[in-house]
Amino acid sequence: MHLLRIKNGYFSFLQQGLRILLFALIIAGSAGFVSFPLWYWAIHGGRSFTWSVLLVIGGVILFFMVKKMIRPSGVTWGQTSTKGLSFTGLKRPALKMLKACTTLVLIYATGMIFASFHVLWGIAALLLTLYLIGLLFFR
Repeated sequence: MHLLRIKNGYFSFLQQGLRILLFALIIAGSAGFVSFPLWYWAIHGGRSFTWSVLLVIGGVILFFMVKKMIRPSGVTWGQTSTKGLSFTGLKRPALKMLKACTTLVLIYATGMIFASFHVLWGIAALLLTLYLIGLLFFR
């Protein structure tokens, strides 16, 4: 009697472990199915991959900006608004996006200066970048 319960317990435990393993393999397989072609494209077609990624990011940014513009503040998607397009709700997200893009450009430029020129130029660029980012966000 006890041996049967122990056997069933181990069988149930093994069955759950195999389910977890199968689920992990499905996740790993689908991740490989998505990431391997993207990796291959990035390695063999770097310029087209870069432009495609930039276009997708730009499209997502544009989508959210238009979404913010169409839906005025305080109006949910279930309600209707008589105001139409609202550009006042677009100013703050556009400024945040501009600050974020400027920060990324400054960080990228600083990294390129560190990689291409003398270390002293890189340190000077880093200090200038920190100052300009401070101006952007903390002024």
